[in-house]
Order: sequence, then structure tokens, then C-alpha cells
Amino acid sequence: MKVTSRACEPPSPVTLAFAGTSAIAVAYGFARYGFGLFVPVFSDRFDLSTAAVGLMSSAAYVSYLVAMLAAGVLTARFGPRPPIAAGAGCAAVGMAAIAAATGPVVLTIGVVVAAASPGLCWAPFSDAVAAHVRQPDRARVLSVISTGTSFGLVVAGPVAWLASTHGTGWRLAWAGFALAAAACAVWNALLLPGGRASQPPPRAAQATALTVSRPRRNGLAWVARAGAGRLLGQSAVYGLVASVFFTFVVDLVARAGLPDTWRLLLLTLVGVGGISGIATGDAARRFGIRRSVTGCLLLLAAALACLASAGHSPTVTALAAVGFGAAYMPLAALLALWSQDVYADRPTSGFTVTLTALAVGSIAGPATFGAFAHAHGLPTTFLVIAGITLASVSLRPPRPGEHRPCPAVPSGKPHGLALWRPTRHCGAMPSVQIKDVPEHTHAVLRQRAAAAHQSLQEYLRMRLIQEADTPTVDEVLERAGGRAGGRVPFSIAADVVHEDRARR
Repeated sequence: MKVTSRACEPPSPVTLAFAGTSAIAVAYGFARYGFGLFVPVFSDRFDLSTAAVGLMSSAAYVSYLVAMLAAGVLTARFGPRPPIAAGAGCAAVGMAAIAAATGPVVLTIGVVVAAASPGLCWAPFSDAVAAHVRQPDRARVLSVISTGTSFGLVVAGPVAWLASTHGTGWRLAWAGFALAAAACAVWNALLLPGGRASQPPPRAAQATALTVSRPRRNGLAWVARAGAGRLLGQSAVYGLVASVFFTFVVDLVARAGLPDTWRLLLLTLVGVGGISGIATGDAARRFGIRRSVTGCLLLLAAALACLASAGHSPTVTALAAVGFGAAYMPLAALLALWSQDVYADRPTSGFTVTLTALAVGSIAGPATFGAFAHAHGLPTTFLVIAGITLASVSLRPPRPGEHRPCPAVPSGKPHGLALWRPTRHCGAMPSVQIKDVPEHTHAVLRQRAAAAHQSLQEYLRMRLIQEADTPTVDEVLERAGGRAGGRVPFSIAADVVHEDRARR
């Protein structure tokens, strides 16, 4: 009973950030990228060919994609705790199998099971953060959690180097990784509250507050909305570039004539550079997601070009590895923040779609550019990847206020709650029923109104704290009518009421 009551208490933002960082470090730094660090050991120990290693990697990406799709379903039905705990558990079981492997079959099973870990862990943290962290702090917490990959790589690199100096050291390394994953699974299972982040209100409340909410869409129609094309396209490019880098960069450096120790040092430097991702949330708040994404893409393209043209130089290689990490890790956090903007009403489902596009790019990258590298060489391949990264700047987020033209408003005398907001394309939108507004338009208006009226939001929060029970949206609008010239956007009131319900 004590464990149950403890689990029902929402975690603090700092505790959630640390728990999320540990989960991502285990899932990505150990379970996903750790295999690449030990490929030479596995190839020698189990007599694996390059083709066999490639098949194992492809199977791991398929496992990652399937787990990612399952995470969206599990989170929508049971909340973020089960998929996050299951993801860390998969990492523990898979890496324990790798540590105990006596042949290629058991090794492959362990790699495939461990690869499901990042697919299960990452996306549900969007729901966990949305449910338990205040809006002003969400970007910072998400950016810290996404930086867990960097910390995982910083630890995994030296461990792999130490393990390579002993005959059976690799088994001890993977056993240690498995123990860390098991501890992470227990921690997150006890920390995160169970159940979905928000439950539907009673029918009586729906009559006043929620009957004016945005309309439902059937099936997967909600995926296609304003800004989704750029987000999903950028995610696919990101996955393609990253998978090509992690698959071929060690071979590129080795063929350039650098010592074998660079195989391990390179990814450690990538992790060191990626620690800068901690500041992604603050950078996005100060410069905006659009400028932050643009800067990261330019740095990523420059790092890839330097590796392609001057990979024989240790100094250039080290700087390029740090630069790659400093752009690659923050981009992961920016994709999470961008996804929350586009899919504000479905944080985990939307981020699952985003990560699915990333996984598709990850699967296509090594196969496509492996054949290209065989014909034209790795330096040329990395230059092409740098060019693709540079071209993907055209897929950066739109400017603030840039969205599709507003749909026609039904004729007749408007009634219901006022939803007024000047827009770039259609001027002022008259007062209409919320149910007449398409879902994507409502989401955009709600986000822009929340940003424009932050002081009003804080005022309403202070009023609600003094209330014994959460009032309806209509009651909030009536009580706060004296603010903003007597006109309070519905989106502000709805956001504050939702936050108050979650807090209680």
C-alpha cells in the first residue's frame, strides 16, 4: 500500500528530469548505441561477418520501430508509466542476454530485445512532462531528458575501452549496463503515477466546459495538420543522417589512418558535445525553435563536411565529433518541443508519429548510402549527407504566426464563446462555436493566445488556487471578464482549468 500511494504522488520537475535522463541514457547510450562500440569484439568472438552485423542492426531498427508504435498505444490506454518501465526492463533483459551470449543466436535476441528500449521509453515522457510539469518549465525538462543519450555515450565509451583490454571484459560491461537498466526500471515504475495523464470529466461537467472543445477526428486524420509535413520531413532526414553517421563514421576514421582508439574516443567526444543539449529549452525560449533548429542543422552539416574532407587530422576529427554531438543531441530535444507545438492535444501520439518518421529515415539511411559508399567512397558519402543536412534547413519550423489560411466561418448569427485572434492570413476571426473550428486551427490559436496572454494566465491561476473546487470554463470566463477589456480568450481559460484539474 505504501508503494501504491507513493507512486500516485506526482514527481517534482527536477526528479522527473533526473529519472528521464537516466532512462534515456540507458535506452540510447547503452542499449541502442552500445552495440556499435563492441562490434569488433563481437565479430572476433562469434566470427560474425559484416553482412551478419548489418542484418542484426536492421533487426534492431525494426524492433525499435515496432516498440515505438506500441508505446503510443500503451500510453494512450494506460499512461506513460507502463511503457517507460517496460522499456527500461527490455534494456535490462536484452543487455543481460548479450552479456551471457554464447553464440550468434542469443546475441541477436539480446540486441533485438534491447533495441526495443528506446522505442518504448522516449515518446511517453512527453505525456509525463505535460501532466506533471508547469508549462513554463516543460521545454527545459524535456531538453534535459533528451540529453540522457550524451551522458550514456560518455559512460559507454570509456567502459568499452576498458573492456577491450581484457578477454571477458565485454561480458562484465554488458552485465553492468543491464544492472543499471534494471535499477532505472524500478525507479521510474515507483516514481511515475499510474493511469492516463487526464481522464474524461463527468457528463455534467461536459455540458458546461467540454462540449465546446475541439472536434474529434476519426482514425489517423489528426496526423495531417498545419506544420506536420515539415516536422515529419525533418525527422526523417535527422534519422537518415544519424544512422549513416553512427554506422560508417568509425570506418571513415579508420580508413583515414587514425589509430583504433579513435573508435571509442570518437563517440565519447560526440557525447561530450551533446551535453550542450541541456540548454536546448532555454535556447528555444530565447531564440525560438525555428532559429535553434536552423543553427543546429548548419553546425551538423559543417561537422559532417569536416569529417569528409579532413578526417585524417586528429584535431579536425575531434572538433567535428564535438560539433556533431553539440548539434545532434539538441536537435533531438528540439524535435520533441516542435512535436509538442504541432500535436499539442496528443503529445505522446504525436511524438510517436515524429519518431516513426525518424525510424523510417534510420532504416533507409544505412542501406541506401552503404551501396553508395561502396561505389563512391565514404568521404564522398559524408559530403552528400552534409549537403542533405544543409538542404533540410528548408524544412525548419515556420515563423511565428505562419499557418494555413483560416477556413470559412459558417454564416448566421454567431453564438457561443468568443474565440478572437488576429491572424496573418485572414484578419480577425469572429465569435464562433469552438466545435465549428477545425482541430489544427484550434490548436494553433490556443498556443498563440497562451503565449500572448501569459500575464492573464498567471492571474487566472492565482484565482483558481483560492477556489475549493475547479470551476467550469464558463465560470472562469465570467469571473475574469474584467481583464483584457472584458474579453478573455477561451483558450486561456480552458488551459488554466485543465492545469487546475491536473494539479488537484
